[in-house]
Amino acid sequence: MIPPPDIGYQLAGYTDGEGCFHIKRQKARRGRVNYACEFVINVRWDDREALEFYREQTGIGTIYFVKRGNYDVVNAQPLARWATTRRAECVEIVSIFERYPLRTKKARDFAIWAQAVRYWNSDRPEGIAPLARWYQDIRDVRVFDPHVLPEVPEHEPIAALFEWEAQSQDSERDT
Repeated sequence: MIPPPDIGYQLAGYTDGEGCFHIKRQKARRGRVNYACEFVINVRWDDREALEFYREQTGIGTIYFVKRGNYDVVNAQPLARWATTRRAECVEIVSIFERYPLRTKKARDFAIWAQAVRYWNSDRPEGIAPLARWYQDIRDVRVFDPHVLPEVPEHEPIAALFEWEAQSQDSERDT
């Protein structure tokens, strides 16, 4: 079900930060390859209430407990995973984010994933070749290219900041 606007935009923002639009490559019988679309949000287990809320509002997916490694390591806490690979639910996800668009780089992943979901739910006239292409396209669009970084202005040296702070304190005492 499509959530109301306040929930839909919240979900879009949450997905921009934590979500993943994934095309899974799976080995099928007799060495063949198959593909499946998946929507996932992972958060620490103690933040699962947000996932439970969005699951309740949309009726989509399942929340899983994911145990992670050594809990003595900082941030190696158990996870809550909200996920679906059900075709009809992936179509619902597409409808939600077409109504409530994503604003970050995840919008690029979503655009590719939405095409794959539509094709995955069709009679697949071209076989799995388009899914294989979209699988690679999502991988390619996620590659970070350090050559396209924006120019970052030089910051004032730390000493200048301390000097400014000292001058500010002097002028406050003078008044």
